Amino acid sequence: MAKILHKTDFNGNISEKEIDEWYYKYKGTGEFEFSRNGESLPTEVINLSKVVAIDNKGRKLNGIKIHYSKTGVHLVPWKGDSNDFK
Repeated sequence: MAKILHKTDFNGNISEKEIDEWYYKYKGTGEFEFSRNGESLPTEVINLSKVVAIDNKGRKLNGIKIHYSKTGVHLVPWKGDSNDFK
């Protein structure tokens, strides 16, 4: 069982219980990122059908990024496929 580290603010509208549920529901279903050299990075990006946070420019974030490490995982809001960034 992974240790889920909650350090990132989801603007207070997402509970830690819901973040835990997202991890177990979506882990392994997103796209893993790669470095410029083609090496796999320990991060996975996942698009969700709901807004999970608002960034400091007022743009809606509708995805999460999972950072994997030896000590656990860390979920952070991510821009996803939001039209606010296009």
